[in-house]
Amino acid sequence: MAATVPVLFDKKTNTIVSNESIEIMKMLNQEFENLAEKKIDLYPSHLKASIDENYDWIYNNISNGVYKSGFAQSQEAYTEACTNLF
Repeated sequence: MAATVPVLFDKKTNTIVSNESIEIMKMLNQEFENLAEKKIDLYPSHLKASIDENYDWIYNNISNGVYKSGFAQSQEAYTEACTNLF
């Protein structure tokens, strides 16, 4: 099994711009739309509240949950963080 993470990489400066999925989505939607051959709205206004709400849950429980479990100071904190991952 392989794990992957989203990343927006600047080939000119050889630097990671972002590894935060919602920020990459927003950048692609706003900052790079003039480069797209076809207009696709990745963050439509009528779905923003739902996207943000779901992302908050995903970030707190999964993306940040890995760190919460790794830096847990007690068994209870570790168990809670791991439980939220599944």
